[in-house]
Amino acid sequence: MRQRTKVKVIDNTGIKYIRIIKVIGHGSVGSIVNGTVKELISSRNRSHNNRTKTSWVRGSIIYGVLVNTSKECIRIDGIWVRSYVNSVAIINKKGEPIANRLLGVVQLNRRSIGYGKRRSLSRYRI
Repeated sequence: MRQRTKVKVIDNTGIKYIRIIKVIGHGSVGSIVNGTVKELISSRNRSHNNRTKTSWVRGSIIYGVLVNTSKECIRIDGIWVRSYVNSVAIINKKGEPIANRLLGVVQLNRRSIGYGKRRSLSRYRI
């Protein structure tokens, strides 16, 4: 991952895309990124249960953790895993997830070992 990369947000915070400002780590799955909000999900496209007003505005500075990358990575058992899109999950400054559900596939590898709560939020794991 590099600066100015536009990545998809796969949780239910109401943010659709962010642009990476700074990568903290190597830029692979499990790395922390600092980014700015580029696009929000409109209230018409949300489900009727999630029509609460969000505190996000376009241009907000946020933190996230990379959960999928289009660059292939190797798992502990030797399998190469690759995704079609780069995606992040939004976290706070303490490293805790803000959302209560992840809406996509989450890669499990050795760099995401410390993120047990984030893995349990997702229905699909590879």
